[in-house]
Amino acid sequence: MLSLDYLGKRLRFISHRLTHFDLQKPDPEDQEISLVDIERFLSESDRKNPLFLNFYTRTGLCEALEQYGAFDRLRKRGFDPYLSFHPLDSERYILHLTDKENGPVLVELVCRLTILKAKKSQAEVNTGDLFDLLAIEWILLQNPQAKFTDERPPLPGQKHPGLGVGREIITLLQIMTERLEKDGMLAIPAHYHNAVLYNHSFRFFSPEKEAELKALERDLSDLTLAQASWAVEQGLVIDKETKNKFEWHPEEMIWPRTEKLEKYFSSDYYYNLLEKTLEKKQFYVDINQARLLLENSQH
Repeated sequence: MLSLDYLGKRLRFISHRLTHFDLQKPDPEDQEISLVDIERFLSESDRKNPLFLNFYTRTGLCEALEQYGAFDRLRKRGFDPYLSFHPLDSERYILHLTDKENGPVLVELVCRLTILKAKKSQAEVNTGDLFDLLAIEWILLQNPQAKFTDERPPLPGQKHPGLGVGREIITLLQIMTERLEKDGMLAIPAHYHNAVLYNHSFRFFSPEKEAELKALERDLSDLTLAQASWAVEQGLVIDKETKNKFEWHPEEMIWPRTEKLEKYFSSDYYYNLLEKTLEKKQFYVDINQARLLLENSQH
């Protein structure tokens, strides 16, 4: 398996060879457009098909995924990848990568361009500062041909095993963020395991929430990711201080691209508050309740 660092470098090397023209090639339905109409074409006024995130054509995205080798890797696994997308509303786009046209979904992505407004001054960030972000509202990566096993059990929310390309997809979304010259990327993980997987390159904007995640990883380290995520999901994780069941509340995670955001996450303010909160946060699994749930599931 390629290291994340090598994967990022290789994909970024390829991205530098892709031009705006490559990524905005007219779709077949728009091929009759003339050069004098290109400005109107890019503004979507005369287009039959929309632009993904106001930038990419379907043909352009397919060209990029071919160049990155993503389509070829899926073909080697027996899939015939077909890409499509459309607007969900005035802000959000949904993208599907299926096995053949109208076939089973391999990748589903819902995203939008958004602005994050700082609610208060913190370190490098001032009240009212605006950050232009690519927001990932939903991402599904699944292999409908695979089966769950004891070694690879389902995670909360999964209907099929994962596709095994999560880090590659995140890297491609980071490259997309760079191409669109955004300040960073935003994700709101619906489940504990989503946050763990995002945490390779994302951080919670709130240092207290980041500390909560670190504390959970520390205190649930004897469990597999699936076991830990199900323990959180089923209310088996207890806050040692309050004795209450821990509940996962999704918040914003950020991958910073610009210097200002990077400085915020590396600031003394962020680090000190994270460490202070981490010292206080402790969790444990309610073993008796876990046994009871297991017994009930066997009847």
